[in-house]
Amino acid sequence: MKQTRYSRLGFLAMLAVYAMALSMAHAQERFPSKPVRLIVPYTAGGPGDRQLRPIAAHAAKRLGQQVLLDYRPGAQTAIGGRLLAQADPDGYTIGMVTVATTMLPAITKTPQPDPVKSFTPITQINYGHFSIVVHSSVPARNVMELVAYAKANPGKFNFGVGGSSLELAVALLGSETNVNWSMIRYKGVAPSRTAVMANEVQAAIDLHGFAKQQADSGRIRIIAVTGPKRSPIIPAVPTVAESGVPGYEAGFWWGLGGPAGLPPAVVATLNDAFVSAIRSPEVDELIRAEGTDPTPSTPQELGRLIGFCGRGEGGPFVAGGATAPGGSLPVNTGGGHLSGYYLQGMTPLSEGILQARGRQGERQCRSDVVLVTNDGGHMEYHGCALLSPHRPA
Repeated sequence: MKQTRYSRLGFLAMLAVYAMALSMAHAQERFPSKPVRLIVPYTAGGPGDRQLRPIAAHAAKRLGQQVLLDYRPGAQTAIGGRLLAQADPDGYTIGMVTVATTMLPAITKTPQPDPVKSFTPITQINYGHFSIVVHSSVPARNVMELVAYAKANPGKFNFGVGGSSLELAVALLGSETNVNWSMIRYKGVAPSRTAVMANEVQAAIDLHGFAKQQADSGRIRIIAVTGPKRSPIIPAVPTVAESGVPGYEAGFWWGLGGPAGLPPAVVATLNDAFVSAIRSPEVDELIRAEGTDPTPSTPQELGRLIGFCGRGEGGPFVAGGATAPGGSLPVNTGGGHLSGYYLQGMTPLSEGILQARGRQGERQCRSDVVLVTNDGGHMEYHGCALLSPHRPA
C-alpha cells in the first residue's frame, strides 16, 4: 500500500514538474508578455515625441502590451544610445537608432557603442530634412542675408542646435558661406526651439512641421529648407541651394533597434508591429504633416543603412593613408566612423575636429574634409552628396 501511495505521489509530482516546464516554455515562446520600453534619446515634446507616441500606441495594440517611452536626452543622443546597447537582448528594451547614432564614435572623445555591432536593427521610421529659422527680430529674409547679418554682427549672432546632425548641417552651411557661426548646444530640438522663440539665440534648425507652426504664430520666420527640393508643407520657402549655396543638402533618418543579439523571432514580432504602425493611415498622415517621409523597412534594410552610414560605405573611404597637401596623413579608424555622409567642409565640431581642405575634390566638389578622430587618427571623405544620408543602392 505504501509503495502504491508513494508511486502515485511520485507520478503526480512528475506531472506537476512537466506542467510547469510546459508553462515556462509557453511563457518563453510568447513575446511580449510584459510592457516594452522604448528609449528616446531626445527631450519630451520634441519631434521624436510627436511621431513616436502614435507609433508606440499603434504598435502596442498589435503587440498586446504597452510600449512605454523612456526619454533619455543629452550628449547628442549618446546617453540613450549607451543605455540601449547595454540592455538585455530580450526585446523588452528597444530604442531609437538614428543617423546621429552612427556619427558619435567619430565626433566625441568618449567611447561610444559601435553602430553596426552594438545594435539589432528593427525598422526605419522616416527620412527628412530641416528648416532654418530665425527670430522675428532678425532682419534676414533669406540665407545670403542671414550670412551678411551674421558677419556684420560678430559675437551677437548665435545659432541654436539640438543634436549632432543639426549641428553638422549648421557647420556645413557656415563652411560653404565662410561664416564661423557661434553655436549654442541644447539637449534636443524642443529647447533650441524655445530659445529661438525667446530670442536667446537668433537662429535655429527645426523640423518642417514644428517650424511652420511657430512661423504661423509670427514668432519666428523660416528662411530656407535643407533638402534638395522644397517641402510640400511650406512650398513658398526656398531651398538653401536655391538661395545661393549650390549643392547644399542636409538630412536625417530615424530607426528603431534593440541591443545586439535579439532573437530573430523577437525581431520579427517587433518589426511586424512597428511597420504596421508606421503604415497605418493615421501615423502615415502625421509623419507627412511633419514634412518627413515615412520609410518603414525590413531589419535587413535598416541594417544596410546603418552600415552605410556607420562604416563610411557610401563613398570613397580612405583607410590606409590619405593624400593631403604637403604629404600623407596617418589614418586610424580606431572606433571612429563618420557616417556615410560625403562632407564638404567643416568648422570645429563638438569634441571632434573637422578640418576643411582648400582644394578641389575628386568628384568636382569645392572642398574635402579631414576628420580628426577621437584617438588622433584621421579619416578623409570626398564627394558631393553633402550632408545627406541617402539609402545605399
